Amino acid sequence: MEIALCKKFADAEIDNPTLEVSKQILAANKIQKDENGYCLDRYFLDERDKTIDFCYKIENEKYFLLISIDIKTKGIDWVALRNSNECYLTATSWDLSLQELAEITTLKHTSGWSKGDKISHGSVYSYSRINFKLVEKTSHELEVALSLLLDELEKDKNGIVELTKKSSAYIAIYKYQYISGNPGMSLKIETINRLSNLNLGFAVDVSIACEKCPSGV
Repeated sequence: MEIALCKKFADAEIDNPTLEVSKQILAANKIQKDENGYCLDRYFLDERDKTIDFCYKIENEKYFLLISIDIKTKGIDWVALRNSNECYLTATSWDLSLQELAEITTLKHTSGWSKGDKISHGSVYSYSRINFKLVEKTSHELEVALSLLLDELEKDKNGIVELTKKSSAYIAIYKYQYISGNPGMSLKIETINRLSNLNLGFAVDVSIACEKCPSGV
């Protein structure tokens, strides 16, 4: 009930923005909507600030509008654009098939292909690839998204380590952000140690949306 009430106040800021930052963001971004109203990627309770934060999906974009509502007053705590962080395990092999890669771990892969499979334009793949996209939501902060992925991979630590020995495996990180978003990243030593224990490195790609808000937010 509290969440539904707070969302009404967040929705109202989209319908009739009261803050300048809201007006600037909404002038350049349209919030995705369906028959049930504005679409959320997720919401979460910030126990430190006593707020509920709503991450709204933006049409034709992968970053999000975040509206934070004070639980007690139901007022707007802050409004901002939030980067999208997609993290998943990917592995390639020039010798093993997709099936052979999949059999190395008990974890269920989400996509992939085998060497020799046809590509849509008529040629064939010269290598096999297997992907484990195990974190559905992409509005998490990077460290949180990576931690959630590691939680899943650690369920078969031995299998993942074996996969790294028999293929080229690493964590793929895709950051999608607004032009004025912060492209920086940092990882806690605990996260680095967890990666090391799985024999995994990572690679980061950043995509930036280039159209600025009217006042350059």
